[in-house]
Amino acid sequence: MTEETSLQSPSPPRVFVSSVVEGFRAYREAAREAIGELGAQSILVNEDFPSLATSPRNACLDAVDSSDIFVLIVGERGGWVAPSGRLVVEEEYDQAQVQKLPVVVFVKEGERDEDAGRLTAKVSEFVDGSLRRTFGSPETLAHEVRRALRPLVEALRLPVTSPASLNAALLEPVQRGGDPILRVVIVPQRDEELVDPVKVNVDELARTVYELAHDRDVELLDYTVGKNHRMKGGVLDIEQGASGRREGPYVRLRLSERGHLTCDVEFGGGSRRAALDQFLDPIVVSKDDIERAGYAILAFYARFVQRFDPYLRHQSFLWNASIHNIGHRSIVDDARPSASYTVNIWGSDDPIVAYDTARTIGRHDLEEPTEEVARLTVYLKRRTEDR
Repeated sequence: MTEETSLQSPSPPRVFVSSVVEGFRAYREAAREAIGELGAQSILVNEDFPSLATSPRNACLDAVDSSDIFVLIVGERGGWVAPSGRLVVEEEYDQAQVQKLPVVVFVKEGERDEDAGRLTAKVSEFVDGSLRRTFGSPETLAHEVRRALRPLVEALRLPVTSPASLNAALLEPVQRGGDPILRVVIVPQRDEELVDPVKVNVDELARTVYELAHDRDVELLDYTVGKNHRMKGGVLDIEQGASGRREGPYVRLRLSERGHLTCDVEFGGGSRRAALDQFLDPIVVSKDDIERAGYAILAFYARFVQRFDPYLRHQSFLWNASIHNIGHRSIVDDARPSASYTVNIWGSDDPIVAYDTARTIGRHDLEEPTEEVARLTVYLKRRTEDR
């Protein structure tokens, strides 16, 4: 494998499938299979998200919001009526209209009950005939889904983050001098809003980020260390240990509503979690310290994405890292006071970037980043040796 993973294709278009569920499973599965054949991702809330910690109605409407195309399949029955007095599938259709999603309607041939008939008449008023098809069997439904959605899927050009956009953030000067700082920059590959500012206000976003960053399985932030935060231009900026006192590790976390994270973690000198003799501070950096810092940042980001993107709209992310303030230090596997080390006389305070091109990381690896962090450390160590 080369130094950088080849960039994957952007996340496929997401197609929400709305229909009654009871007695309609064969048709829903036929639609799912056809959508997959087009290279798109089907969203069937009952099948895909059975255990979400939210009400079924909110789950469905939120999933509509997270989709790119809306498919409504009308059968013989209108189905359940929501507390609003509208059919459940009608609420979903109305939400797709609010979000201005492309809407494609498939109507089953034959008799329909009163609710299904009313819904068919309603959607027929708003959906062009070329985007309203009829079907009789699961097989014909699959055929019509492929035929109707192919041009929509092919025409949908999803915004993609350029890997080059990470470079500037990696090289910006750090706000803290002295001890080494690991900076990680990670962004969704889909370049679009991840946190909806209409649904999540500034205070709620800050509270959630504090909660996730302090989690015992993350420990990016430390409860015992002072910190402050501010929000400007859609970017939440949190600083821990900014007073300059050696009360604990310095951390700066900048997180935008688009899900762009730049995070600095200091791991040298008195703030270092691994206990090193002070004599070694200007000479070496422990590999374990880098890995701990990198793991904490990625573990935090994984939980942030889980919280604000529960319907898996964002599947892949770009990331890279740099080390600042490393000076003449070398990265070593096992930093012990009793060992002897060679000082890197060519050292400087210029940042060292791990990868020439940002790596792509999926949600699964983001949630368990041990291997990615180990790889990062290997390349940072190689870069310092090549100075």
